[in-house]
Amino acid sequence: MKRLLITLLLFSLAAGGAFHYGDAIVQALAERLVPVEKESIPTLTIQKRPFRMVVPATGELKGFQTVPLLGPSVRRRSLTIGWLVEEGSLVKKGDVLVQFDESEAQLALEQSDTEFSSYRYRIEQTEESAKGEMEVLVLDQEAAEVELTFANQQIRKDEVIFSRWEIQESLMSAALAEFRKETTSEKGLLRADVTDSDLKILDIDKRKAEIEIEEAQDTLNKMVLTAPVDGVVIYKRYGVTSLEVGGTVYPGMTIMEVASMNQFRAIVQVLEKDVSGVEPEKPVQMKLDAFSDLRFSGVVEKVARVAKQVDRDDPRKYFECDVLLDVPIDMMTRLKPGMRVVAEIEVRQTEGGLILPKSAVIKQDNAFVVYVREKDDYREYPVKILASDHGFYEIDGIEEGAEVCLQHPFEDRQLVLPDFSAPRAPTQSQRYVIYW
Repeated sequence: MKRLLITLLLFSLAAGGAFHYGDAIVQALAERLVPVEKESIPTLTIQKRPFRMVVPATGELKGFQTVPLLGPSVRRRSLTIGWLVEEGSLVKKGDVLVQFDESEAQLALEQSDTEFSSYRYRIEQTEESAKGEMEVLVLDQEAAEVELTFANQQIRKDEVIFSRWEIQESLMSAALAEFRKETTSEKGLLRADVTDSDLKILDIDKRKAEIEIEEAQDTLNKMVLTAPVDGVVIYKRYGVTSLEVGGTVYPGMTIMEVASMNQFRAIVQVLEKDVSGVEPEKPVQMKLDAFSDLRFSGVVEKVARVAKQVDRDDPRKYFECDVLLDVPIDMMTRLKPGMRVVAEIEVRQTEGGLILPKSAVIKQDNAFVVYVREKDDYREYPVKILASDHGFYEIDGIEEGAEVCLQHPFEDRQLVLPDFSAPRAPTQSQRYVIYW
């Protein structure tokens, strides 16, 4: 009896549940027994479009772009300032900034010129003297030749007619005449060698005087320094020493700087993995935290050769880049060194490229392929990757207008695209492809 009552109760509960939840139960069973049609593969019609690839960087302003004015490279150990432009003066390119005292250089030029004239005169005198001496030696040689001929003709050989003394005396006279001839000839050769040596020494001294004249003239030509660019003059100070008339300047010493009125220097840090393509003359767009509504353009001036760690808590390394900014005149007084900047360095620009999300490009072994929908089928095409950023590839290998699958059409998985518009952590640095 008890078992019968329990059975009736369970039957009643089942009937009530079926009455209230019948539709849901039927739907669940239907889903189990009849599969829902699979969603179609998402595709993208690819088109060529212009784009530029930029590298983000952060840093700070350093100050005006300045061009140093150095002491002229001359042989003299120092120069004396005779006149200089006032500090803070606005100058144009080519304006005279410094003029040195010319008296010492002029005196050195006159002394060198006098020495050169002296050596030239001594060379002429030596040549004339040698010429006269050589003429005398030629006459002596001719006389010795005549004397030798006569002595040979006067040799006594007949012992019957001449005495032994006369014979020996004639032989000795002939030998002496031959000795005089040889001595005269050797004297001529020796005198020629001495004269040649004297002339060479004098020529060396003369050349030395010529070099000193050239150096003195070069020093005189560098007595005036002009402005290399338009800007404001800023004196260079060494401790308590101030630049003034009468002061001493050494070759290569920085005398003053000319600050450009429309260029500001900034130092930015580029992450090591993003530095590819960052090089001098690359265009830069920059904004300041203090003036978020303004953007400044510039160019990369220099890229550090070695990466370094900026923060000891950050293990990543950065390349330091010098950037020159073109700043309007009305903004120059508002910019201050140390202001934080955010920059975008343009490393590549293309008028027309085929861009795909990385999910559409599938790697197979050592190659890359994409799938293109053609009517009711999917066809595989090999492609070549030309460039990439954190979310896209620039490819080559398919034609414009192709309907490219955004996921593998033969793999049962759902496509999940990243949210490219979501803000990123400030420490993360990526490359971006920006369209316009």
